Amino acid sequence: MTGVNHSVSLTQHMSSIASEFAGTTWGSQAEMLLRNQDRLGAKQLLYEQLYLAEMGLASTPRGRALSLSLLDYPLRARYNRHWRSAVGAFYQRALGRALEEIATTKIDTGWRVWKIYNMGFVVKTANFTIGFDVHPGWVFQSPLSEHQQATLADMLDVLLISHHHADHFSPSFVEKMTAARKPVILPSPTWRNGTNPPAKTRYVQEAYEYHQMVKGLQIHTYLGAQWRVIRNAVHVVEADGQVIVHPGDNENLQTYDRIIQAHPVDLFLANCWADLEHSIKRVKPRAIVTGHENEISHPGRLCWPFSTSLQTLERLRRSAPLLMKQTQAHVLSWGESTGGGRVTEGVDQVAKPAFNSII
Repeated sequence: MTGVNHSVSLTQHMSSIASEFAGTTWGSQAEMLLRNQDRLGAKQLLYEQLYLAEMGLASTPRGRALSLSLLDYPLRARYNRHWRSAVGAFYQRALGRALEEIATTKIDTGWRVWKIYNMGFVVKTANFTIGFDVHPGWVFQSPLSEHQQATLADMLDVLLISHHHADHFSPSFVEKMTAARKPVILPSPTWRNGTNPPAKTRYVQEAYEYHQMVKGLQIHTYLGAQWRVIRNAVHVVEADGQVIVHPGDNENLQTYDRIIQAHPVDLFLANCWADLEHSIKRVKPRAIVTGHENEISHPGRLCWPFSTSLQTLERLRRSAPLLMKQTQAHVLSWGESTGGGRVTEGVDQVAKPAFNSII
């Protein structure tokens, strides 16, 4: 996303915000940025783009779609020398709010999910707080600090890891979990070269399926694969009557066929690039939250923007209208949350608008 096309698309998104949301603070800010962007320095412009995108995340479904698509550009502006500090500041604002919400939110029924980074999620139910592929965000300046990681580890009941890739598996965060004497579930190839896993770590065995009870949670692990050759654990968690599926980077759609035979899925934390459309059709969940957008450690062609997730969901709405009528679909930025059920305290009880009809 560099060069002329990037510049033109960025201007088009800001123009859409200015025209479609004229008369609002957000629309006025977009209009002002459009008029002054040529006079702003590169550093200030990058910060202003991030703030403008952030302002619209609490908007309508159409406004959120514009915000997320606008956000794609500053998150991927790697050749800007101010990029690391600007993106790090945005991440800290988002995750600071998320950590406070996770700590204070009480769930009466259903679930609440927070997006941490990449495929990292925290899901909270009435009695459990579960982490999936939690990563502090090491690419830019200002990732989760040691203190923030320890704080999050204290709040989790268990951490589940899908596979050993560095954007899913953080040794630093695993150490925080084990220091807090919290269990970690991970596939056995993760610990290699003869090293021993930390205490309180549980292996997923080299089996087709593995089922275990951990701290009152029923955890089912199914063998999936990335690129057909990399073992990837697809975790299914039963918590307070909710069935939550986290696929990591799984591309083996047959794995989902085995899962749905045994588990009607309430929440599918879907990977945006791993055949999202057909994965959703296989799983048929009650709710979808996409992940893996803007993994900024990846090269450009493997760094999928939010706009691609939005386009895939819109295409799915047209190709499978009955399915999407029954399924809530959410695209979240870092630190954002949404939910299905009732919250009695803490985070705003209103879920993020679902992307069942957006563009």
